[in-house]
Amino acid sequence: EKLADWDSTIQADGDYVAVRKRKPLIIYSFPRLLCTRIASKLVGDESWPVQKIEEDPDTTEFINLIVKQSKMQTRLLEPIRRMLGAGSSFVRFALIEGQYKIEHYLSKYCYPVFDALGELQQVKIQYIYDDEESKDRNGNPLKRWFRMDLTKTVDILYDNPEYNSNTLPQFQEVARAEHGLGFVQGEWFRTCVDKHNPDGYSLYQDVMGFCDELNYNLSQ
Repeated sequence: EKLADWDSTIQADGDYVAVRKRKPLIIYSFPRLLCTRIASKLVGDESWPVQKIEEDPDTTEFINLIVKQSKMQTRLLEPIRRMLGAGSSFVRFALIEGQYKIEHYLSKYCYPVFDALGELQQVKIQYIYDDEESKDRNGNPLKRWFRMDLTKTVDILYDNPEYNSNTLPQFQEVARAEHGLGFVQGEWFRTCVDKHNPDGYSLYQDVMGFCDELNYNLSQ
């Protein structure tokens, strides 16, 4: 994005702008296409796993009902696509007021802790967002912090202090849900397991150079 436009062949001083110092005219989103296609192969209509317990049809029906009511297949497609690109993603699930809730968070906003068996002990979700309901003196949305802690026994939601680049946020707890399930209500998806890194391997991290070459080739 910092490069000159493709049509900007001459600088203000009259010097020629080399091709590799210009943004390609055609940007083919190969990484996005790659992740989208593979995600559809993993959780698409034709590849969605069939839930069937031969000796217990009632449990089979119950599981299929949960999958349908929670819209699990639809809501897993995007986090799986994100996992393939970034190497990992976090999906939270819960039962709130009798309704199934499935939501995902980008792994760069999550801070997981695993036990000796590789199971989640806790996840801290923390990021900065634009508060459209609060404006500054220039009419721009205020930036606020979001934080939520998920553990094996309790989920904790904090307030949303205003973002200040010079100070660390001071969070105050505003809601606590004691579930006592003994496991984190969520799943940490990753492309592979690395004991030294919570993230997996990105599908396209080794082909970024090829993507640049492809775009410049198409542009010319």
